Amino acid sequence: MDASPIAAPLVEKHFPGPKTVSGRFASAPVEGGLGVRVLAIADRRDPQPERLLLTAPLRVGTPHLVALAVATDTAIGIAVHSATPTPTSGPTLDLRLDAIADPAPGARSLEIVAEVLGTPTADDRAGAARALVTDDTGRTVAHGIATMVVEPFTPRTPGRRSGAADGPQLDVSRLVRTLATAAVADDTLAFPLGPWLGNLRGSMHGGLVLAVGRLAAQRVTGVSGRTLDTAVEYLRPVPLTGTLTCRIVPERVGRRFRTDRTELVLPDGKIAAVVRSATASG
Repeated sequence: MDASPIAAPLVEKHFPGPKTVSGRFASAPVEGGLGVRVLAIADRRDPQPERLLLTAPLRVGTPHLVALAVATDTAIGIAVHSATPTPTSGPTLDLRLDAIADPAPGARSLEIVAEVLGTPTADDRAGAARALVTDDTGRTVAHGIATMVVEPFTPRTPGRRSGAADGPQLDVSRLVRTLATAAVADDTLAFPLGPWLGNLRGSMHGGLVLAVGRLAAQRVTGVSGRTLDTAVEYLRPVPLTGTLTCRIVPERVGRRFRTDRTELVLPDGKIAAVVRSATASG
């Protein structure tokens, strides 16, 4: 849910190129911390402006889900907003990741190819894209699909421009430690928020919302079988201060498969997102 900060300013006739977009994300706490880079991006003048290529390094000893979720969410957002005929922005409405295989031993990065479904416009209010995720050895890791809000880009659209990072950036090892030591009681996990989890819109990165929802469910339930799919519905932005309550509700518990719902609850009691995690547990 993080595409609008890289949307082209109104003075630009076409979406900026890969180098410009990567530079803008270098200042973002999450994308910058992960080292996300855009390698290729279609121009609006292209008669079929549907493809985008993005890469994200893998960190040894940390769950690849974090890089997978952040990179896929980011790639789909850029793909949708680079395909509109006029400058647009908007967060993610929903995101689903279907796991196919873990990255190969020794793999160093994920590569995401995003493809827009149709030609979204601001009049449509939303646009969708899918993504195929492989690692740098060629192994297929996951498939993703998401729906983005599509609205006109204006001078009031939130998000910084290019420049060096001006705050703490995401450290995946720190994220893992935070989840491992977070307080757990009554099927809930208390996750402390902070600016290092943010996107350029000033709220928690949508890919991290999905990852934290799933990893919190694993911590609370103790179930860590083979990941099948993870889906998130975003209801409202997650601020970067306070505590996010991850409330785990088992929806299906069978001998071989289970599905858990994680409700991510804001300090004011409102639900910010709902994450559903399917696992082969038998």
